[in-house]
Amino acid sequence: MGVRILRFWRKLALMVVLTTAVIASVFITASYNGLRQTLLHESDQRLQAGAYAVLALLAPDYHQHITGPDSVNAERFLADMAVLSDYADRAGFAYVYTYMQFAGRIVTTASSATPYERRHQTHDHFFQHYASAPPELYASFQDGKTRYLEYQDAYGAFRSIFLPIALDDGHYYVIGVDLELSYLQAKLTTLRNYTLGLGLILFAVSLLLLLGSSRTLIQPLQREERLSGIFDGLDSIVFVCDPQSQQVLFVNAQGQHALGITEHSACTQIILNAKTAHCTGCHHQDLALDQAVQRWEIHNPYTDRWYECQRKCISWNDGRCVYLQIAHDITERKQMEQHLEQSEARFRQLFKEMPDAYALHEIICDDQGQPIDYRYIEINPAFEQMTGLKADDLIGRRVLEVLPDTEDHWIEAYGKVALTGEPMRIENYSQELDKFFEVHAYRPAPGKFVVVFADTTQRKRAEQTLQNSEQHFRALFTDLPVPILICEVETADIIDANRAAIATYGCANLQELRQRAIWFSKPPYSRADALRWNQKALSEGLQVFEWYIEHSNGQNAWVMLYLNAAIIYGQQRMLLIQLDITERKHMEAELQRLSSIDALTGLLNRGHFFTLAEREYQRFSRHKRPLALLMMDIDHFKPVNDTHGHVVGDHVLRAVANTLQSNLRQTDLLGRYGGEEFIMLLPDTSGEMALILAERLRQAIYALQIQTPNATLSVTLSLGLAVLHPENPATLDELIDQADQALYHAKQTGRNRTVLGAHSPSSA
Repeated sequence: MGVRILRFWRKLALMVVLTTAVIASVFITASYNGLRQTLLHESDQRLQAGAYAVLALLAPDYHQHITGPDSVNAERFLADMAVLSDYADRAGFAYVYTYMQFAGRIVTTASSATPYERRHQTHDHFFQHYASAPPELYASFQDGKTRYLEYQDAYGAFRSIFLPIALDDGHYYVIGVDLELSYLQAKLTTLRNYTLGLGLILFAVSLLLLLGSSRTLIQPLQREERLSGIFDGLDSIVFVCDPQSQQVLFVNAQGQHALGITEHSACTQIILNAKTAHCTGCHHQDLALDQAVQRWEIHNPYTDRWYECQRKCISWNDGRCVYLQIAHDITERKQMEQHLEQSEARFRQLFKEMPDAYALHEIICDDQGQPIDYRYIEINPAFEQMTGLKADDLIGRRVLEVLPDTEDHWIEAYGKVALTGEPMRIENYSQELDKFFEVHAYRPAPGKFVVVFADTTQRKRAEQTLQNSEQHFRALFTDLPVPILICEVETADIIDANRAAIATYGCANLQELRQRAIWFSKPPYSRADALRWNQKALSEGLQVFEWYIEHSNGQNAWVMLYLNAAIIYGQQRMLLIQLDITERKHMEAELQRLSSIDALTGLLNRGHFFTLAEREYQRFSRHKRPLALLMMDIDHFKPVNDTHGHVVGDHVLRAVANTLQSNLRQTDLLGRYGGEEFIMLLPDTSGEMALILAERLRQAIYALQIQTPNATLSVTLSLGLAVLHPENPATLDELIDQADQALYHAKQTGRNRTVLGAHSPSSA
């Protein structure tokens, strides 16, 4: 209640102060504006009287004779300036002047000058035309109405009058009078100071009266206000309630914000937000000021918040015993406690279900601080399962009680962990259990240590098996006579090689073999080709392919490579096995050669000749290049066989074939057509050139002397020539038929000659 009264008085005092200030301001403003308007009205009357005085000073017909900007007489202007200046000085005006307007331009027709301007002869600048003038001046020329104007320039502040005077032609000239406002401003300043002083006196008197009347009311409430401010600054909810009326007598800002309650609301709704129930401890309780502070925790199910409450009986300002209650919001703390409980439950579950053995111990030291024993504090089921020891037999007992044969070095090692905090990791083999264990020991708190160990028997035996397997692989790898390389997957670089591989590549040792990167450095192959085969082996498995290498003797060799990925030395590698197939490749090449060569003459056999001839024919068809074909037959060869035998006949055939071969160009094709017949294809050869070549061949055979065991023989050659050209399109078979008919004609016409086919160009 006191706080509300204090707030009311403060608001009332503020309103009174503001009202007094407003009244004083209105008084000052109204007084100032009223007197200012009075002074301005007096000035305007003075300006109007001065304008009419100027009208009387000028000749009545002066402006009737001014017809344009250039018709103002300078002498008359200066004479009138003296009269007007004398009047302005006597009347106390700054300037008096007259204007006329011609075609929108303002012209000064008469003007006064100040004593300073006349003394320094600067007054003649008034005799000028103005391109622009105040809007009020233009308006007076338009409607003939008198106007007043305030302005300020470099010379000071002025108030002016523009008084239009009508001429006989209906136009106007304007009389202007300027009155300096300095005297008016001095009067206004004095007036403003006077009214401001009265306003301040009025405001001060009102403020003193207000302070004097309110002092006795505010001071008793200040202490209560300070306490209320302290309570409002607390994070806790503070309220006072009457258990008899079940009403809230006071609540701080936190209570209003957190619970939305106000004073005189029902106290049953503060914490529990109940509709009919009473707060705990408020119903049918005997109140006593000497009661101890009561504490409890309560949960509000509507807001899902937890509060820690304290309550004390106090005396209210009217003598009633009421409850002062303080409630701290402990929701976050309760949530953390719940999370800790859940976390501990999860830990317990993990502790029970973890596959590794866990044991918590407490180290026991002698008087000198040296570890002499340790005690079991907690173990998990995995520990019981691995060791066969039960928790009931271990918890709280010392290790030397349970296992008296425990070696001293274990106690010393675990003591170092518990006393220094330095963790320990070891691998241990239990001969009694025939098992391997990996043991980790660390310190969770000073004087304690935890041992976590896992059964690694299967892993250790697998490692031993792998080690034995690798040793066996190493023995086979090293001693096998077949070259074997182990390479990187990503780079194809050699990691290892057996003795056979090092010897195959002619290297002194493995280091030299690695540096030379020899297995993929022989053209046409490169590292990129090797990497492609690696990727293919990774994705598809074993790859078998042929490869070209340089042998230890500097000779090139062909090998068959068997490439596959394998886990070697604990990582994925590429295993490469080489088989030398150079001899096989040579045999294949020889078989290929024999399948295309005539065995007797060494020329192309008929089948291979036609294969190559068909390619040349297709090239001619695409590029329209000239092509010629010769059919040749040894004259009277049958009598040679009949007279000298087939051995001599074969000798003659070889001699003729060699002679023809020696006269070939590099691009020509020569083959044995059958028996004593030969066939020759001449690419890029015209008919004329082909005929020249045919004659050279015929003459070479004619001059040939063939030495045989029995005699020296000579033979002649008949030739049929056919030329393929765009005007004579023909297939290869048709071209051969044309050459064969030409050969037949050469035989019929006396042999030992060359005959051109009927469809060949006549120019040949």
